[in-house]
Amino acid sequence: MENDNQAQGSESAQAITAFEQILQVVPDDMFALEALHDAYLEKGETEKAYEHLVRLAQLALNTRDPELLIRVSDKLFFLEAEHPEASQMAQDLEERAKRNSKSSEKQGSEEEDKQEAPLYEGGIHQEIALAWKLYEKQQISKDDYTSITNDLTETSAHDIGVPVSVMHALYDRAAGNTEKILAFIVKESKSPLISLSNFDLRMEAARALPLYFLTRLGAIPIDFIGDELMVAVLNPFNQELKEAVERTSKRKCHFYLVTAPEYDRTLESIKGKLEKEEE
Repeated sequence: MENDNQAQGSESAQAITAFEQILQVVPDDMFALEALHDAYLEKGETEKAYEHLVRLAQLALNTRDPELLIRVSDKLFFLEAEHPEASQMAQDLEERAKRNSKSSEKQGSEEEDKQEAPLYEGGIHQEIALAWKLYEKQQISKDDYTSITNDLTETSAHDIGVPVSVMHALYDRAAGNTEKILAFIVKESKSPLISLSNFDLRMEAARALPLYFLTRLGAIPIDFIGDELMVAVLNPFNQELKEAVERTSKRKCHFYLVTAPEYDRTLESIKGKLEKEEE
């Protein structure tokens, strides 16, 4: 039992470190705020949990997501014994959720009549667009741009078992300014760089998308918070992919940049687990 508690404490500490790093880049990331509240509450640090919950509640009031509003309201009611002011915040969130639910009922009935969009098949045009963005913003040279686009074009003609991406091209070429490029992508896309080694991969999350999303398109679902999905991507500028991920998983998703080596290691781990399940 003691070993289990120690392991659980270690996992909570790793999660806190990871999500605090995310907030340093994107202070208003509601996904990270909720995760930190849950992690601190699990550790018994209710003051820190409440601090993050208040920030989350303030941001949630500006959303139209009834499920999020109710979920945050419930968390506030849970802490109202220690923080009486939490009760009023919780009621405000509940009222906003009711108003949003009424306005979304009409939209929901209209959506049911729409034909479901076809599955996303990808392609290298989004990767070439990323390479051009890096060149245009002087993150890579003209020669680098030419070499990367050539790599993308040549590699896309073969099934290599991993996505064809600018990130892979950069790491394959051992570019000396990779860290600088990563920092640029994080800032421009507002997608935090996440280390997958800080998370225990949940196969339930990985199965939220067909395998070809992982092997070809560059998106790996790695965890849940509530009903929402956390997804690591190689190109956070690819809006087509993001929309396809949400459409296919039928979940609201939060997207995070990941390096090519970590992506590949995680993908291999998923493939290995799937193979064992089939045996």
